[in-house]
Amino acid sequence: MPKKSGKSNLRKIEISSEEDVYVPFKSPDDDLNGPNCLYFYYIGPEFKDDDGKIQRLRLHYYEPGDERFMDVSQVEDLARRLTLNARLQIEKQVPPPDGANLENIVWRRKSYVVFVLDSEGEGWTDGKRISFYQRDGYLRNHTFYDAWDFSIDLGGTPRHAVGFINYMWRGPGDQRPLGRAAQRFRFRLDPAKQPRYPDSGGTNMGPPIGPP
Repeated sequence: MPKKSGKSNLRKIEISSEEDVYVPFKSPDDDLNGPNCLYFYYIGPEFKDDDGKIQRLRLHYYEPGDERFMDVSQVEDLARRLTLNARLQIEKQVPPPDGANLENIVWRRKSYVVFVLDSEGEGWTDGKRISFYQRDGYLRNHTFYDAWDFSIDLGGTPRHAVGFINYMWRGPGDQRPLGRAAQRFRFRLDPAKQPRYPDSGGTNMGPPIGPP
């Protein structure tokens, strides 16, 4: 269960331009060696558990793709399919989820990463749907870029989503592959609406393994 966010977590975070996940880095050359897989994270509506506590369903999935580069339209189509899949009972889901929270996420490949908020009447702030920040042993962003906001039409109110590329780069200004290292990061979903979406974290785990 995620820890509740207190006032200590609400201080203003200054994000420099090179740390901003919305900075574009993708070039036409990346179409030849771009991401061919997707890490997908589903966030459902709030609900009360048996103890009366507010909870929120969080599930994650991995879509291995194939040897071909995925473009943004393919990623958005996959996100829609995986959102519909996440609405099913767990035993009926194909693929099944491979995790159930947004803490200690592990990324092992250069990939697309998508978060979807499937909740009626809720939305994220355009251009600020996700941010990475440095704190307490976690690195500042040097590898997550090319973010874009989009919506998923499932009938009724479109659901908000954000996608970006994890390049698995070694360090700030160093775009070599990660190598044999583990790098930890912290991120916030829509910082303007904290503490509704608690802080979360993930790890780039090297060396990046080959195509699935």
